[in-house]
Amino acid sequence: MDINNSTVSGNIQAVTKLLAQGGILDPTDAEIDTPEISQYVVLIHGNLGTGKRLQTVQLQQSIEATPWDYLQHVIYIPGLFHLKMACFQWMHQLIGSAGTCRWLDCWGVHVKSKNASHGSLEAFAASEPTLNDLKVLADELAQRYIANHTLQRLRRWPAKERDLQYKNTLFMNKLFLLYEELSYAMN
Repeated sequence: MDINNSTVSGNIQAVTKLLAQGGILDPTDAEIDTPEISQYVVLIHGNLGTGKRLQTVQLQQSIEATPWDYLQHVIYIPGLFHLKMACFQWMHQLIGSAGTCRWLDCWGVHVKSKNASHGSLEAFAASEPTLNDLKVLADELAQRYIANHTLQRLRRWPAKERDLQYKNTLFMNKLFLLYEELSYAMN
């Protein structure tokens, strides 16, 4: 398609030509047998500029006679990368920072429980742990501070003995890591 997508009219042409490629044409054209899509929507994926132009199209065309002419069936879906960058950048930074702080707290608590002389992460770092020591501690942290299959055992404990704060911490840490993994995958 040789269409200028940086204009509103170009976006109208792009949408109608893409639909035509899928066999969906203007239903008011009596010469062509086309599926009835008035009860359906067509999801259009693109960057934020595409979204703005499609919204402009729908506003400009809203006085047209048929739903086809004012593109009632078109629903814009922003790309996840663009959504993250434009709408949730601050939230993304907040979640990343909160997750980092939680993990630093977990590291501090864990190294202190392993060796009382490590009252802080600075004291632990001053002890110059080896890479192997760090890997072992990281595995222990993952087993102890992330929700996994062992959480079922905690649920079987009597209600008075359950540590709900610990259970919630496990879930939060798991969600922070899942968010971080999703964020890396979207980049």
